[in-house]
Amino acid sequence: MSYPGEADPNNDFEKFTNDKLTQADGNLNDSGNNCKQLKKAIADLGVAVHAVADDHSPMHTGHQLWRGLGYAIMHPYKEIYKHGQGENLNVWNENDENWNQDDRDATIRDLTSRFGPLIDQIMRGCK
Repeated sequence: MSYPGEADPNNDFEKFTNDKLTQADGNLNDSGNNCKQLKKAIADLGVAVHAVADDHSPMHTGHQLWRGLGYAIMHPYKEIYKHGQGENLNVWNENDENWNQDDRDATIRDLTSRFGPLIDQIMRGCK
């Protein structure tokens, strides 16, 4: 995904993901209401996980332009329904020229390596 005006969508994607991880980690280490901090950390982590999962999706090849939620709401078929048809459990389990077991394995490895330690830290805070 890229936003209008981005100079380099690949660098911006990495920066976006790393910024969300930094925010999640910061929320875990902030003082104050532990439950509130965990919720903030989980929300930031969720945004980062979504971005990385989308990066592996055939629906997102090439960091396509994201015009924002307002545009998506005003153009639901084009932005939401059609998109959702390309990202679901059936697509995840299919094998074709755009998606196969190697892609699934690469997605899981990427998510685990990027987010595994932070997920573990969040879950320790829930005990």
